[in-house]
Amino acid sequence: MIRTLTDEQYAVFMVKIPEAPIRDRCIMLLMLHAGLRNGEVCGLRFNDLYLEGSAFTTIEIHNGHGNNELVRLVPLSVALVSALEAYYPVYVEKFGRPDPHQFAFITRNQKMPIQQRDVQRITQKWTSLWLGTSFHPHLLRHTFATRLMRKTSIRVVQDLLGHLNLGSTQKYTHPTSEDCKNAVNQTF
Repeated sequence: MIRTLTDEQYAVFMVKIPEAPIRDRCIMLLMLHAGLRNGEVCGLRFNDLYLEGSAFTTIEIHNGHGNNELVRLVPLSVALVSALEAYYPVYVEKFGRPDPHQFAFITRNQKMPIQQRDVQRITQKWTSLWLGTSFHPHLLRHTFATRLMRKTSIRVVQDLLGHLNLGSTQKYTHPTSEDCKNAVNQTF
């Protein structure tokens, strides 16, 4: 069974996320609301997210997993677009206008691109504070996929996650007891 945020944890997370600095908020929402992998978040550049300072509502992700050259289009949630819109002016105020090819997320002190370990620390810090237990960044991606599986087809989830093999996506089809109950009640 894949571990994800429960519906209650997700609700708390979304209520608390405005407490995080805007950079951290964007990083976590890119995994939770767009299903990006940790490494994909670290590799994002300003021109992947913005055009002349305005956030895109859909982004192209070059599959950073495996040896394939797939590109997937990922629509962004309203909450994520709002966070990205808030991030850009904060970045400009602190560091100046970025080069479009510059990494979008940098460390606070050294102006170096964030690394996967940084994303792990960010995610664990905030989930521990808000939810009483720390979660790994990939859990946010798992939550994205699992929540989508409740609303759409497995093929849509496969495309959004960038999976080549449908079998990789099938692990998110784990029904809860509530899902089973609802299925029976809605059918009969």
